[in-house]
Amino acid sequence: MSSSRGPSHRGRATLIHDLLRLHAAHDGADDGRTWELRPGRTLHIGTHPASDVVVELEGGAELQAQVAWASAQRAPLLSARRGWRRVRVDDRPVLGAIPLRHGQVITIEGTGELRVAMVRSAALDLPELEPIDLIVPPPPQDDGLFASRVWLRNVLLGLERADRTGILRLVVDGQTAAITFDGGRVVDAACGDLVGLAALEQVRTGTSGAWRFEARRVVRPGPLDLSIREFLRLGYWELARRRATRSDAGTSPA
Repeated sequence: MSSSRGPSHRGRATLIHDLLRLHAAHDGADDGRTWELRPGRTLHIGTHPASDVVVELEGGAELQAQVAWASAQRAPLLSARRGWRRVRVDDRPVLGAIPLRHGQVITIEGTGELRVAMVRSAALDLPELEPIDLIVPPPPQDDGLFASRVWLRNVLLGLERADRTGILRLVVDGQTAAITFDGGRVVDAACGDLVGLAALEQVRTGTSGAWRFEARRVVRPGPLDLSIREFLRLGYWELARRRATRSDAGTSPA
């Protein structure tokens, strides 16, 4: 007899990154300089001579940025404090903490490029999700595995189309996450140390893992109120820009 539940994810191995390399390039050509970062450490980028990657900006402008990597189960995060408007990833401005992926290009205005390379050379067992007591009995296939971004996107869109209310709990690339839905709309998100829109972007870029939807009749209001379809159509960068614009205008972001 076949089960209506998703396949068991016990003992599933997931490849992880254990080394990040930044390759300096000018005019599209690698200039031979490379910086490496391991999990648990931070790489500083800036105009201060003590920075790991020292850059020079015109007019004596200052830059203070960093790539922080908490653990191999999480993506490295690029953030900038001073001069953040001069930092771009794949030609988009950095707003907040941005998870880095293999093949992306960090551009610092007037100083060339830093090409991101992630090395995968280790494997971990995917943690097992804890049992969840459901208030509302779930329909068939309320949990399972995913092995691609497209598959996970379909899960998110399916919850929106069905106007589901509850919490989607995930293990994404070895990292735990939770997305709260209210009538099909996302009202809250958390992934590792990230919350809100940045957490949702971290989940979206995940490549493999496990998921389980915990149905609820009522959930607590959260800081977000957005459609997954809108999020996928506009993208993190545009939504983050709009939220930042609303904040600068003195209104609370949606």
